[in-house]
Amino acid sequence: MPTDPSTAAITRLRGEFSSPSMEAGFLHDQSGTILRYLRRALLLCSLFYLMFGINDIVVLGLPAAVGPMLARLFTPALAFTLWRHVRRAADPVRAAYRAAGIFTTYWLASFLVVTWHRPADVLMHAMSIVLIVLVIHIFIPNRSLYALAIAAGGSLAFTLLSWVQHAETTRHLASMTMLILFANVFGALAGNRYSRLWRKQYRAQQVLTNLSIRDPLTGCYNRRHLNAALLDGEIARARRYRLSLSLIMCDLDGFKAINDTTATRPATNCCAPSPRCCNR
Repeated sequence: MPTDPSTAAITRLRGEFSSPSMEAGFLHDQSGTILRYLRRALLLCSLFYLMFGINDIVVLGLPAAVGPMLARLFTPALAFTLWRHVRRAADPVRAAYRAAGIFTTYWLASFLVVTWHRPADVLMHAMSIVLIVLVIHIFIPNRSLYALAIAAGGSLAFTLLSWVQHAETTRHLASMTMLILFANVFGALAGNRYSRLWRKQYRAQQVLTNLSIRDPLTGCYNRRHLNAALLDGEIARARRYRLSLSLIMCDLDGFKAINDTTATRPATNCCAPSPRCCNR
């Protein structure tokens, strides 16, 4: 992660840090929140999607509703399987994004099955597609570009199916198409904005943390960091592996002169990324 987090840029299109190390640090720090959001999204989306299956039975009757109901019933089973995979994965965040992509792709594909069996309700299905698109962009944690590709692909497939069936007038289908297009655009913008704001908040926290553990002149770690992050950890490691621990302390004479000369030029960072190394 960069020593100065305030210089970490956030890309406009992807809504992620341009620095791979900063993005990796963000994902590691926020992994608990990402997994919590994913668990909640999988549970609620599966539950509400399954409950709407009652409407399929009412409209189609029990024999004709077997196909749509099977598509809906597989959704919670898939969600449970994906969640177990995420919990056991070595990289839970990467697995969470992969699970979100698989779940949303199947969600849209299964909804096409419902649409195929109920062509007369295409306008009502269009409202559902709009909600699904917004949920994919905002509610389910995933990379912005992945969410955009899945939502746009599912919306396009639904729109083409609706025009092929042509159960409504051309005027209604054209209005429906524009509504779905606007939902994708605004959903993508909202999801990207949320992603950027989340990372800006994380960056601000890292800046404050950096100011509290580094000397503002030299960039070296200060005593607070050495006591909290380095000394306690090294003592615990030495005890665990029964190693010897040495501490070297030095005093710089006439440091005021160094301050006076260094203050006139930009500060240089004398510390390596590792807290164990600090050389001038």
